[in-house]
Amino acid sequence: MPRSSHKYTAVDRDDQELSNEGNITANSPEEDLELPTNPPEYDNDRAAEFERSMEHFEIIDPFLAENSVESSKVERLKLKFQRYIVVPVRERITDPLAVVMAIISRKFDYYLSKLGNPLILRRFVYVLFVSCFIYYITSSGLLPNGTATGSRGMFSDHQQLMTYAKRALDMSKMENDLEFISSMSHMAGTKGDMAIAQYIEEAFNNNGLRIVGDAAFDTYLNYPGNATINVQSSSGKVLELNLTGQNFNPLSVEGEALNAKLAYAHLGTQQDFDLLNQNGFAGENTVLLMRYDLYPGEQVKRAQDRGYKGVIFVSDGYGEEQIDSVQQASVQNFRTSMGDPLSPGWSSASNRRLPLADSSIVPKIPTIPISRRQGEDLQKLLAESQGLQFDDGWYSGAADGVTVNFMLKPIERQEHTSWSIIGKVEGREQDDKAIILSAARDSACTGCTYPNYGTATLLSLVQLFQQAKYKFGWKPLRNIYFISFDGSEYGHAGATEFLESDASKIGEEVYAVIDISQLGIDPSGPKLDIQTHPLLFEFFNGDNSMMEFEKNVRQVQQYGDWSAYSTNGIPVAILSAPHILERKYPIYTCDDTFELFSKKMDSESWERSSDLTLYVLQTCLKLIDSPMIPFDVEKYATSLIALLDDLKEKSGEMGLSFRYLAAELGAWKRIGERVNSWVRTWENMVLIENEGLEPSLLSVSRWAFNRRLTSIEKYHCAAQGLPNRSFYKNVLFGPTAKYQDSPGSWSFPGIRDAIVDGDKPRAQNQIIIAANLLQQSSALFLDNSQEV
Repeated sequence: MPRSSHKYTAVDRDDQELSNEGNITANSPEEDLELPTNPPEYDNDRAAEFERSMEHFEIIDPFLAENSVESSKVERLKLKFQRYIVVPVRERITDPLAVVMAIISRKFDYYLSKLGNPLILRRFVYVLFVSCFIYYITSSGLLPNGTATGSRGMFSDHQQLMTYAKRALDMSKMENDLEFISSMSHMAGTKGDMAIAQYIEEAFNNNGLRIVGDAAFDTYLNYPGNATINVQSSSGKVLELNLTGQNFNPLSVEGEALNAKLAYAHLGTQQDFDLLNQNGFAGENTVLLMRYDLYPGEQVKRAQDRGYKGVIFVSDGYGEEQIDSVQQASVQNFRTSMGDPLSPGWSSASNRRLPLADSSIVPKIPTIPISRRQGEDLQKLLAESQGLQFDDGWYSGAADGVTVNFMLKPIERQEHTSWSIIGKVEGREQDDKAIILSAARDSACTGCTYPNYGTATLLSLVQLFQQAKYKFGWKPLRNIYFISFDGSEYGHAGATEFLESDASKIGEEVYAVIDISQLGIDPSGPKLDIQTHPLLFEFFNGDNSMMEFEKNVRQVQQYGDWSAYSTNGIPVAILSAPHILERKYPIYTCDDTFELFSKKMDSESWERSSDLTLYVLQTCLKLIDSPMIPFDVEKYATSLIALLDDLKEKSGEMGLSFRYLAAELGAWKRIGERVNSWVRTWENMVLIENEGLEPSLLSVSRWAFNRRLTSIEKYHCAAQGLPNRSFYKNVLFGPTAKYQDSPGSWSFPGIRDAIVDGDKPRAQNQIIIAANLLQQSSALFLDNSQEV
């Protein structure tokens, strides 16, 4: 085929236009075709013209424009991260792991198919796994909610709670509470009492406490009425005392003594009365002038037993500012019973009411308190005839030295309402068990030092408990009742009636009572007197709190709102400042005001007050929120063995047999050793090795163990009570019928009463009763305890 003679030339614009118009000349097939040796060349001028003919658009990225250098660095970093981390992790870990998971999933489905539908079973296993994971996160305190849980494992972290409480405690609020409560007189059942009761109830409500039931009780109450004291000496001097409404002892009865002899009897002890008898002062038609002792009711009881017609109490007061103050102490007597004077031993809600003359709580002779100045005026008349001189330098007076006309007519209310305020914090675990934190409220006058300081502390503790609840979502393991008791100066009616209103439920639920009525800042330093049950001796002695107090821990030897609970087998603890325990001035006087209290309080005193409040908080936390209720059975048995030795010594030559009783106490000591061993094992297993996580079966065993611990003292109560004193049921701990001041006098009361009376058969019978109850309780404890 002939080749064309034309060479291949570049296509110019005109050629292109001609081509577009269809005027294209085809090469002859005969012509030879040759490929160009180089790519076609374009005319530069025309290329530039073409480029100028194009419209260019610029897209401007402000960020890249301003950060071009940084952008390039970021891009290089992303590429490196992708190349050296993402790709290798995907190739070496993620993809192989996905393959392994796929293999495991197929195997898992294969085995599940042998049990049932794999889809349903897979969902069930997934839900179970998620539930276990959530439970672990929640119980271990790892939940990432931004707030500390205040817990360690399944239990509270008390150190963390106390650290928060120390920061949150508001002493200015406590000061304001104390100022308001002390702003008015509030004898039980009065308008002032109602106003303060409403204030406390409002405080409970504002802090989220659940108010429990109706704690208003109708009991016997009396109030100041008419009183006169006129005296005349043998020399013809006449003295008429100016008496007011402050010259009144709560529960003193109506009575008079005309032309009676007047004698000074110091403290009215047995020795004092023996000395008076030796100097011609028998009880016939004689009125006694006495100083207050710790138990005025006991003083009056001894006087009336000896036939005296009345008692005039001289108030404390050693300076000119105090010399006209009158102490209005109650003269209630608790040898045989307590509570409402007209329904002692049973609820006042029943129709059974005693005549006032038959009440053992109310004295049978009238009493009137006077000031120190008035007492000194009477002593001047007695000193004229001198008579017997006592250790304090005062004279009894001669038998025919001074005569007195003495009359008292109080205002009486056979059934009058008083109000105890009861709030409750629910437990999260054993809500069938609880403790009571209580403070008395009523006072003959303003009562700032006692009992209002304890009440203000109670309100501060309520606030701290609720702040911990809101801060950490915290709840104690067991319940706690916060109670402001009314009627404490009238037979401790409020506390006793609360128990008697539902004795079976309260007796079963409550396992400890902590009373803080006698709290205060002792002038001599950070001292704290703790009267408690032997089951709690080690708890208070071994306390390693953040607050340093000089503590005196001893057995309960005082009547109070707690007595009804103690006699029904509920361990109690009374936290007191020594000077309040001794009822030092200005207690019981109208001088006990917030203004006087504030003068004695400096910054150091308020700091100690803060420590005291935190100490009570820590005590309550350990009692209601420790997994194991901190009762020391071994120490309990050891204390009883020591008290038995004292009892043997007091029995003298009566020839009583204590062998059976000693054997049962020895058995309880061995039980205590095993109990402590079990507790140590549990603590090591759960708190140390497992960091607070407790297996469910072990939890059930611990709950049952706690129930047995709280029943120990209840086993030692006789249903029929002590001989001639059915109100007192506890055969191991409680007051004796006769006044005794030995350290062990509040133990084995039935046996000690019989020894004092010289009644050997009754004493031996009481020994047998106590031994039998100890034997039965040990058998019940062990029969229900496979762990111990």
